[in-house]
Amino acid sequence: MPLTDGLSRRDLLGASAAGLLGFRCTGSPAPAPTARTGAVVFVRHAEKAKAPAGDPDLTDRGRVRAKALAGMLASCGVTRLFATELLRTQATLRPLSERLGLEIERYSAREPARFADRLAMLAGEVTVVAGHADTLPAMIAKLGGELAGLDDRNFMDDSDYDRVVVQILLAGDAEAPMRALQTLDLRLVIRAD
Repeated sequence: MPLTDGLSRRDLLGASAAGLLGFRCTGSPAPAPTARTGAVVFVRHAEKAKAPAGDPDLTDRGRVRAKALAGMLASCGVTRLFATELLRTQATLRPLSERLGLEIERYSAREPARFADRLAMLAGEVTVVAGHADTLPAMIAKLGGELAGLDDRNFMDDSDYDRVVVQILLAGDAEAPMRALQTLDLRLVIRAD
């Protein structure tokens, strides 16, 4: 089933990614006027301290990772930042928030599917979402993406802090929730100093 009349999946992906991330693409047709696009960058919180058990802050290495993430995403046209109510997700996005002058909006870690429904309606936005090993895979799947390397509960490994998952979203009509057209599973490697 075609996503929009006259445009291939490849054309839509190229046009959507180019437009959302601030690049001009020559030769690719623009999405049909009724098509809505968005992009979501999912990141797990950076390395966390062992204490306090309930709501730990980031470690020194986690703060380095948060700064590297800000450097990576600062020029990507980010328009919204979301983190759970927990300190470690907010601290992960704080350097990016300060660099871009954007507020970190909160969402509930207990309701990842409900929050994913909200993300599916944020057309025209480039959103960064900081979450957890158990919440991110659920949101990515709810939007139509798939991740490899999950455990039998569909969680990321507890030591997996370097994943940066980008979903390009598309809806063929003005009222429909957007779904993943492409999911890119990247790694943010930082030096071990």
